[in-house]
Amino acid sequence: MYLQQLVKKDQGGVGYLVGDSDTAVCAVVDPPLDMIDDILELVAAKGMRITAVIETNLHADVVSGSRELARCTERHREVSLTQEHRSCQQKPTRP
Repeated sequence: MYLQQLVKKDQGGVGYLVGDSDTAVCAVVDPPLDMIDDILELVAAKGMRITAVIETNLHADVVSGSRELARCTERHREVSLTQEHRSCQQKPTRP
């Protein structure tokens, strides 16, 4: 298992990269928009591919990069978890 906290010193938002080193796949949780390029570089350097982009809730202190990261990756599902609905909605965004 691989776990990397994604944080910029000048920003309040924190995201996470969670991966399986054996299968070289990972999910990105709450990616900040201004870190998309950094995240893609980190994933490539680790030899992994993103299979899921997960947004746990809306963050007032940082702009979410979930949709942009989902557009930049090939096979994935965008997952939205909201406390209001207490549900998980999976939306395929690419065939």
